[in-house]
Amino acid sequence: MNTLENRPWRVMLPWEHADEGCFEVDVIAPDAETARLAAATKMLEADTCAEFDSEADRDEWIRGRAEAALLVSDLRKDALHDLREILAVELGLGAETAGAPEICWDALKALARLHRDHLLAKQPAECDRLAYRITRSDGDGAVTHAGSLHSIHAAVQEARSHGGAYELSFL
Repeated sequence: MNTLENRPWRVMLPWEHADEGCFEVDVIAPDAETARLAAATKMLEADTCAEFDSEADRDEWIRGRAEAALLVSDLRKDALHDLREILAVELGLGAETAGAPEICWDALKALARLHRDHLLAKQPAECDRLAYRITRSDGDGAVTHAGSLHSIHAAVQEARSHGGAYELSFL
């Protein structure tokens, strides 16, 4: 038996009130119809004015909003299409044609899992502190100061603030 896999969808629904524009939400669902219904349910949760006499009225409202969807987009397909466009030159995929090869989601997912540490690398230097040593040469001989800061710029300013000649080393 072939079961549908949950995947991310972006759904845009019109608000009842013209001045409120559209309601856009990302949902996880196995297909477009379920995504529409999930988005309409979230819209109902966000609508503070909605009141219903019965559960049937509530369900009818949700179905009506789902049927009026302005956009139901499979984010996985969109991402694969965008990635293909971005990497077309690097991968040698050539111009967009009807028979052009598509990027395989399962292969991309396997690569992402294999290289997860590289893809989710830590942000540079904001979290880590840089250890440094300042050695100043003045009339009294060499004076060494060690510490840690968040940036190289701050270490240089620290060294310059004492005046005179200095040597700055990062540990």
